[in-house]
Amino acid sequence: MGSSNHVREHLAPFKVPKRVEFVNELPRNQSGKILKRDLRSAASKGR
Repeated sequence: MGSSNHVREHLAPFKVPKRVEFVNELPRNQSGKILKRDLRSAASKGR
C-alpha cells in the first residue's frame, strides 16, 4: 500500500497534500531547530 493511498483513506480530502517532496537534509538553525521558513521558500520556488 502506497503512502498516498494510506493518506487518502485516513484524511479528509482537503487535508491530503497535493505533492510530497523528499530532501536529504532539513535546514536547521544553530540550536538544531528546523527552519520551516526556508522549507516554505524552497517549496514555493519549486512550483
